[in-house]
Amino acid sequence: MFSGNCRRGIHALIGLAASVMAHSALAQDAQIDPVGEAAEELIVQQARKGPNLWLAEKAGHEMWIMGIQSPGPKGLKWDSSDVGKVIAEADIVVPFRWELDAGVGVFKGIGLLLRARKVTKNDDGARLKDLVPADLYARFSALRKQFGADNDEWEEFRPAFAGLQLTEQALEKNKLRQGDFLWSQAMKIAKKEKKPILETKIKENLDFKEILRKLDQVSPTDELACFSETITALEKDLPKVRRKAFAWAAGDVQTIRALSRENKAETACGDPVLAIPELRHLRDKGDGLVFKNLMEAAAKHKSVFVLADMTSVVRTDKGLLNRLKAEGFTIDGP
Repeated sequence: MFSGNCRRGIHALIGLAASVMAHSALAQDAQIDPVGEAAEELIVQQARKGPNLWLAEKAGHEMWIMGIQSPGPKGLKWDSSDVGKVIAEADIVVPFRWELDAGVGVFKGIGLLLRARKVTKNDDGARLKDLVPADLYARFSALRKQFGADNDEWEEFRPAFAGLQLTEQALEKNKLRQGDFLWSQAMKIAKKEKKPILETKIKENLDFKEILRKLDQVSPTDELACFSETITALEKDLPKVRRKAFAWAAGDVQTIRALSRENKAETACGDPVLAIPELRHLRDKGDGLVFKNLMEAAAKHKSVFVLADMTSVVRTDKGLLNRLKAEGFTIDGP
């Protein structure tokens, strides 16, 4: 198992997959007005509990589910007292996500990351403005200035990665941050309470050089579609992303549900990645195993505490709550 930084890097080297997460946070369909800045400031200044937990029950066994929103408001203070009490009474904690254990040593991992960096750059020194239509590039340039991200180095990036960089800058500019801090705080509580933690790690002998080669061959048409949908999402949907982030802090699950839908950017950026057989297999294997582990933990233990991405909990297609209902659980919650 390589270090955390190296592991995150390997996930990044799986290329455009990193952009899928960022893009899926941006392109939303629901027409919900953003909260005002004054209300946002009040939310951030006071410690917030977030939404209530869901309780899934079956045959005398209970599963407490905490949905973690990402991105969330930057500077948010989380009051974890209620969650801490539930964790203290649980038999086991299950993070509903998986990590890749590819058996890659640190030095090999660094080498692969350097190769991955090459995958993010255009061939033969080509510049971004020469690879995308003029009108689309003008929109991209306007967003760069809007988000204070006028970095000429981005001209070297392939379109999909330029879109990813811009997305990250847009979130920063809009006082949003990724939700890993909530995961880490909840995990600290579990460790403090000396609870067993069931983590899902995938052991896979991947040929990273071959995966990088295939990522490098993603068609210009597919990359342009991803880039175009990203620009559209950044132009239209950032207020909704902010609304969703602050809805979590305010405990407003109804708004979160309305905003947790599939979107064009997620499809446009994700489909070319998942067209690579190795990556589709890895995704399917990871998703299947983490759910299998959760079901086994629920059958074995009287009380299970689950940490999960909020969107994966509430989405209507393959959301965790609907999957649990299909397994015979009754659900009570916000």
